[in-house]
Amino acid sequence: MSAVSYQEFSDWENVTAVWSALLPRSQTHTFFQEMTIQHSWWVSAGKPELHFVVVSENKTAIALFPLCLRGNSLQFLGDQDVSDYLDALIVPECVDAAFEGFRQFLEHCTGWEKLELVSIPQDSLIFHGIKIIVEREKLSYTQTQQDVCPIIELPATWDGYLSAVGKKQRHEIKRKWLRLEEQGKVTFRVVTDIYDDPTALDTFFTLHRQSSVEKNTFWTPEHLNYFTQLSAAASAGGWLRLYFLDFNGVSVAAMYCFNYGEELLIYNSGFNAIAFVDKSIGSVITAFTIKNAIEQGKKRYDFLRGGEAYKMRYLAVAHPVFNILVEKGQTP
Repeated sequence: MSAVSYQEFSDWENVTAVWSALLPRSQTHTFFQEMTIQHSWWVSAGKPELHFVVVSENKTAIALFPLCLRGNSLQFLGDQDVSDYLDALIVPECVDAAFEGFRQFLEHCTGWEKLELVSIPQDSLIFHGIKIIVEREKLSYTQTQQDVCPIIELPATWDGYLSAVGKKQRHEIKRKWLRLEEQGKVTFRVVTDIYDDPTALDTFFTLHRQSSVEKNTFWTPEHLNYFTQLSAAASAGGWLRLYFLDFNGVSVAAMYCFNYGEELLIYNSGFNAIAFVDKSIGSVITAFTIKNAIEQGKKRYDFLRGGEAYKMRYLAVAHPVFNILVEKGQTP
């Protein structure tokens, strides 16, 4: 009979080795689960109280639940505004033992009334494990679809992609790109380290604000702090890909992306909407990043959260992400 136990830690140092060991084995191994990325969010969120739960079976770590307590709610280290995928780090073949250890933690942990888990990918093991805990402990469980993340499965060549995307979209991609080049000098550049180009981040902020009123209001002090922390961590990890489209030597569009494993993740974008409203610069830089991802050998191009219709025209397929709410003191 296996022995399941858990340990709880309140500092980063004690979980560094476990985090590094479990992340590659996790079923939903994503960029947003990287320790330095979650640390960036934690700092920008005001360093809420940490509850790192390490579950072991026969004294071997099989799961890590990286949590914090905000008010009376336990949550993963991230939030719906800036974290497109969140999950626990679990060895798939040990899922039942992992959630038995997590159940023990929830039973003994004081101060929480709600467990609020957001941005959970559809293939997460959380759904199975949490439901078992809810039934046993007679807790309330609510699951809702938060949004979708459209993903393109990339072919081996740009020509292959253009063939697959269909005649109409292929024509639009080529027409808009050529039309922009006919109106001025079009160049692309990619920043991979914000310390190599100290102005890159401010340029992106400016272009993002210029895109729409909604995007302009996004930049609270917390979000500015988060993006600064995030950009430093992504640069250090070799993940940052900040694309710029320059028109006649001036940056007019940007896409803030992450190069992660076999994927290019499209995290955010911005462009000079007023001055270039009729020049399709958003379409052109999107096409360039898809082409660049294919040339870099990527297998997937992930638009991340948001089911806008234009993304589907690029041959993307929508993958749902979910929110889970577990509450004490109520029956399911």
